[in-house]
Amino acid sequence: MLKTMNLWYELPTLMVGFDIESTGLDTEVDEPISYGFAVYEGGKLVAEEEFFALPTVPIHPAAEKVHGWSRLRLEELHAAGEAHSAVAGVARAGQRLREFHAQGAHFIGAYPEYDFRMTTSLLRRHSMGDLEVLGFDLATVNLVDVCQHDRAMDSDRTRRRNLTALSEHYQVTPGNHTAIGDAKAAVEVFMKQVSHNRLNSLESKVAALRMPAN
Repeated sequence: MLKTMNLWYELPTLMVGFDIESTGLDTEVDEPISYGFAVYEGGKLVAEEEFFALPTVPIHPAAEKVHGWSRLRLEELHAAGEAHSAVAGVARAGQRLREFHAQGAHFIGAYPEYDFRMTTSLLRRHSMGDLEVLGFDLATVNLVDVCQHDRAMDSDRTRRRNLTALSEHYQVTPGNHTAIGDAKAAVEVFMKQVSHNRLNSLESKVAALRMPAN
C-alpha cells in the first residue's frame, strides 16, 4: 500500500514529478503514450524528461480529445525514431522510477497511484515483472498526492481538486495534459501548498503569543 501524507511544512530535498498520458483510463487494458519526469532539488527544477511510446492498443477518442495525441502522430514519431515501442517505453520509465527511488526521492503527482498502476500493469502484461521486481517497492515509496494534500489543508468539499483546478487556485502554470507539463505543475502546486502551510503555522504561533494570559 502506498504511503499517504498529512500536512507538509517543509519540502523534501529531492522531488520528482511523475505523470503519464495514456490511451484511456483502464489500467488493466490501456497503455501510456507518454511519460514525464520533472526533477527538483532544494525546490529548484534541475532536470526534466519526456518520452513517447507507440501503444499496442487503440487510443480512445475521449483520451485523444484530452491530450491531443492520435495514433497517426505517434506512428510518425515512431517511424522517425522519436517514440519508443510500448515495451521499450515502459522499460525506460521503470528504470527511471527505480533510479529516483534509490536516491530517496519523493514522487509528486495528482492522483499518482493511477500512473503507477498503469505503468506496473503494462510491465506485467509484457512479462517484465512489475515495479517492485525492478527495485521500486510500492510499499515503501515516498508519495505525495497534491489532491489529497489539498483536502487535508482545506475542509471545503465544494472545490474541484484536479490538477487543472489546483494549478489555477495556486496560480502556477498549468500542464495542459502533457506528461512533462503535468509533472512540473504537480510539484509547483505542492511547493505552493507547503508555503501556504508554513505561513498559516507562523500566523497561528504569532496569534497564540498575542493571547493574553489568564
